[in-house]
Amino acid sequence: MRALFWFTILCGCDQGGLLNVAGGLDDGTGNTTVASEDACDGLGSVSLCDGNVLIECEDGDVLSRTACDLNTSLCIEGVCEECAPELVYAGDSDVLTLTIDPNRAKAGPPFADALRLTLRASAGGTLRLDGDSASLWDASFNPLPSPVTVEPGQQEVFVLGDTFGEATLSLTPNDPCGEPPATVTLCVSSFRGLAGRPLADYPHFEYVSTFNEGEVVYSAIDPTLHPRLVGRTVDVYLSEDQTPDGWVDSPTLVDVRGAPSTVTIAKGSVADNIHEVLTAPPPEGVLTRGYDLVYDVDGDGLLGPGDLIDGMHDAGLVVVADLTRAGPFEPVSFGYSASYWATMQLYAPRDIDTMSPLPLVVISHGNGHDYRWYDYLGFHLASWGYVVMSHRNDTVPGTVTAAITTRENTDIFLRDLDTMGDGFLSGKVDSSNMTWIGHSR
Repeated sequence: MRALFWFTILCGCDQGGLLNVAGGLDDGTGNTTVASEDACDGLGSVSLCDGNVLIECEDGDVLSRTACDLNTSLCIEGVCEECAPELVYAGDSDVLTLTIDPNRAKAGPPFADALRLTLRASAGGTLRLDGDSASLWDASFNPLPSPVTVEPGQQEVFVLGDTFGEATLSLTPNDPCGEPPATVTLCVSSFRGLAGRPLADYPHFEYVSTFNEGEVVYSAIDPTLHPRLVGRTVDVYLSEDQTPDGWVDSPTLVDVRGAPSTVTIAKGSVADNIHEVLTAPPPEGVLTRGYDLVYDVDGDGLLGPGDLIDGMHDAGLVVVADLTRAGPFEPVSFGYSASYWATMQLYAPRDIDTMSPLPLVVISHGNGHDYRWYDYLGFHLASWGYVVMSHRNDTVPGTVTAAITTRENTDIFLRDLDTMGDGFLSGKVDSSNMTWIGHSR
């Protein structure tokens, strides 16, 4: 997964349409402006620009002419505007952190841990990204070269974190502005997530994604990895899990608790930024339920650049039901045999014909055990919406024959699925979602 920064480049307005004023005045470039006495004729109290000279008009007369300091300012639309380029963002650090999750592939427009900056250069300029750990993209997520020309006006760009390391973003103003470039260092590191459990000692917080029903879920953020957020109050949303495409199509944040909570990011360490989210509710009618945890930094109620999300690609946290409690489905069982070593006991929900294809669990017993001894597990898993197959296993010669028997029984089960049990399981097993479990003696 790539992480990103979202930038807004804001430059000065076009300097066209300048008026000349009578008399000679150095415009800061070494040239002398010569203008007519009637430059302000017909005008009221306005300010004009002639090159880098500011002209003040009052009731049709030239009131004053002032050369803007070329090294620090430019005359733009009747104002001596500072020409020093600026990188404007929350916080006062000159090092900003991008975070990436190396264990997740990028899918869909990258929103996680986006950071928006405003870049100002009244004379236009050149934007350059130095370093292999990040890359430049435009607002439509098309790659941009580096350096890239910044025209006077406004445009948006992104910086995506590619690999761990550092990069430098710089904005150099065009001539005649003599100010030095504005720069910021980008530090690309790993995104740890948001959900987890507090620890009594260092590192004070354990980032995890699985919780039992009834367990308290906490969120935490390390301010040293997100210095831009220190002092900010953000809305915390716990939302139903969505895919990346789902978030793109529907970025509105809806909190399953009824309303978001708010937290203020404190300076210090992760120990100073641990907050309770909720007590995990029982997943109704299912074994697990996934949620996404979002820090809505700008408070607009939408997932977008500038926000943090734990769960953009996979669920940020999963609540698991009490596995000792029977599930919502009535289980049934029947046997099937294609040969002596292809003999199995099958378990499934009675109403499987009304369901979408279900995941398969294959049970391989150990030496000295029997495939018919697993009713307690087969019925229980079937009550939670699984198809279970427990097969006779050839364990006496050793582990290799047991592994071969397990593989062959799985193949035979999938091959004969449409006919076993009078077609009871036909079209109801998700062969892309299978789990093998077993034991030795």
